[in-house]
Amino acid sequence: MFDILAEAIDRLPLDGVFFNMIGYPTRDYSGRHLGICHCEGCRTRFREMYGMELPAKEDPRDPVFRAYQQFKERTIREQFLRVQALIKSKNPGLAICTYTDAGVDVIRKESNTPKGRWLYEDSEKARLTRLRHPDQQLANAAVHFFHYPHRHTAVSPWLTLRRLCQHMVNGAWLDFYCIGPLHTLEDRFGLAQVREVFRFHAANECWLTNTVSLADVALVADGPCDPDEWRGLFRILSERHVSFRLVLAATMDLTNYPCVIAPDGGRLADDIQRRLDKYVRAGGRLLLTGPKAPTAVATLGLQKELPALPREKGTYIRIRPADKARLLESEFNDLDLLFLDGPLGRAEFHTEVEGLLRYIPPAMFGPPEKCYYTNVSDIPALHVRQADPGVVAWLPWHVGAHYEQQGHAGHAALLDGLLKGVLKAPRTAALAGPEQVEMVHRGDPAGRFEWVSLLNLSGMMDGVAHAPIPVRNVGVRVRPRAPVTRVRLLHAGEPVRFHRRGDGSVECTVPELRDFEIVLFETTKP
Repeated sequence: MFDILAEAIDRLPLDGVFFNMIGYPTRDYSGRHLGICHCEGCRTRFREMYGMELPAKEDPRDPVFRAYQQFKERTIREQFLRVQALIKSKNPGLAICTYTDAGVDVIRKESNTPKGRWLYEDSEKARLTRLRHPDQQLANAAVHFFHYPHRHTAVSPWLTLRRLCQHMVNGAWLDFYCIGPLHTLEDRFGLAQVREVFRFHAANECWLTNTVSLADVALVADGPCDPDEWRGLFRILSERHVSFRLVLAATMDLTNYPCVIAPDGGRLADDIQRRLDKYVRAGGRLLLTGPKAPTAVATLGLQKELPALPREKGTYIRIRPADKARLLESEFNDLDLLFLDGPLGRAEFHTEVEGLLRYIPPAMFGPPEKCYYTNVSDIPALHVRQADPGVVAWLPWHVGAHYEQQGHAGHAALLDGLLKGVLKAPRTAALAGPEQVEMVHRGDPAGRFEWVSLLNLSGMMDGVAHAPIPVRNVGVRVRPRAPVTRVRLLHAGEPVRFHRRGDGSVECTVPELRDFEIVLFETTKP
């Protein structure tokens, strides 16, 4: 391979090199299981590295197979570092792209399912990849077809549009993959949308490339975390139009963010919890979720972790008038309790820790005429401590998982109200529009401009992507880093009137949002 690669670089004017189907595939294109490779090269190398014979089958419980998993990772990394050394020695400007992060300039991924895995799949993928590999770019292919046996049949045009847009507005490249030239495709559904997004990106490249997140909230992505808790928090923040980005608390400077959310914060390593504690001491606003007590976050004031209350049927959380006064959400005018369908963490605290919300022990849920509760306990379901100048809150249950699994609006309202009322997290970008509009706030690192992207997801119906329903009169407000001189709608290609408010913010209205729009705020900063 290396000889062929060297000859190709020497003889051809290449722009880049892409490697497909790398690693150790165990299935062919028909899905047939081929098993673990037992060629002489693999057997010899595995024996040299681990002193064992290759495992006979893929069994995660087998320590030999777990060693084989490490073997694959190590050898793939070694291989592409060798590839990188060869290519860069001959042409340092030649781009390398494949499905790994070792030795490449561009990380390759795909979105290749018929309906998509979840609504924010590509926003999540773009943010996580760029977070973990800030010095490499992501080329995530929006795949034209929906599986191998039917490579000439397209997925929904609007699914392709969503995938491309979610990567475009989160700092990743555009990438579309189909079989054969575009003009020979016999299923051309989606090509009009693909052309429009690529045309838009080319026309507005100066505004879309090399931008940074201007998020108000940082969502900690270090892990480990309950997957539904993660997705639920991601979904609530997106639907509630809270501008957020993902961070690695172990390595990044958190003081750049007014508010930090740590999903399953008690499961984070102690050194990461101590970094979060330092953030609070510096004036940050921190929210930790999950039943495991974050014992290394000293500013929370924990004295002793107590056994969590187990998941039981018929349990609730009481929202008292005093709680509503702190949460500042009008939705609680019609809501006095939330259901609890999971464990509730407990701990003993210093006296200055405020306990909000109250746990309602298991109540009868049948027969119907006896469905009522008789006791509201004194056990809080939210703990808050002012640690001047910062503030820290612990929600000792999985509010995100509740929303992801059951979709009750009260859980989303609780998180939103906690951010607004209890933590008093500022909002430098706000949107007056339905939950089906996804918002991202980014800008120029030097402060010359910033923009708010709007992606209309209203066409998503039970996993099937249809054309979005136009949304009219979407209000956008930002508190810019420098005085705004002009506001433009990049997709509509027209200026829009804006109004300066007394608090320093600027607001405007998007007359009609069809599929996507980017509201550009140009500033006076040179």
